Amino acid sequence: MNRQTFSRANGINGFNQVVGFSGPEFDNPKGRAFFWSKSTGMVDVGTLGGAYAQAFAINDSGSITGNSQLASSATGGAAVHAFLSPSPLRAGAIGMRDLGTLGGSFSYGMSINANNHVVGYSTVNNVDSRVHAFLSDGNVMKDLGTLAPSSSNRLEDQSFALGVNSADQVVGYTYLPGPNANTDPAIQPGTSPVSQVAFVWSQGVMKDLNTLIGSAAEKYHLNSAIAINDNGQIVASALSKVTGTRRAVLLKPIGLLPSR
Repeated sequence: MNRQTFSRANGINGFNQVVGFSGPEFDNPKGRAFFWSKSTGMVDVGTLGGAYAQAFAINDSGSITGNSQLASSATGGAAVHAFLSPSPLRAGAIGMRDLGTLGGSFSYGMSINANNHVVGYSTVNNVDSRVHAFLSDGNVMKDLGTLAPSSSNRLEDQSFALGVNSADQVVGYTYLPGPNANTDPAIQPGTSPVSQVAFVWSQGVMKDLNTLIGSAAEKYHLNSAIAINDNGQIVASALSKVTGTRRAVLLKPIGLLPSR
């Protein structure tokens, strides 16, 4: 492995085992995925055959997810796939498993639960740059879809999964049609044609979290949900409609999500 000058930690489990990536420059994507524990120090997780990899999350069994360049991309292509890798501490463990894509050339694994189920996002075809959130059980990658209407444009038809709990409830963000300056005189020209919204996906249904927070939606707009725990609690990013500032928020469900 080439000399690595910088490193970034992205995930930690209940046993203080850490994953991330290390590279020649600050936050350089052309780095190597690592696993760290007190007993092993920093260990190179490997790749799917290409030169580079990044690790983003680890569960308590030490299983890791992230993304890696493929061997075929070493000659100039850009194929990068999400991976599932066992703990480096597990004796006789097989190396990285390629989770594939929903179509197209790349996918990213962003979070992993206790069942080794991975969520992230992937291109959906080889025609355009659209990406959809996915949930993978290690064998099959499920497209979680978006909240965009069927007549939506390419900008709206995208979603990104960032967190998952052991009940396979998934959170992240997607898009809805934004305000139209051409039809609404109150909207300033140049306004974004799409609106980013936080989502929760459970039992096959994706919901806009802004529709689930009652009167709080009058003061805040939830634009991204980052993580969800086994109690259904969600951490998210919110925009204050009063001050225009962004806030980290904790959402505590009260019968809003299906029980596990």
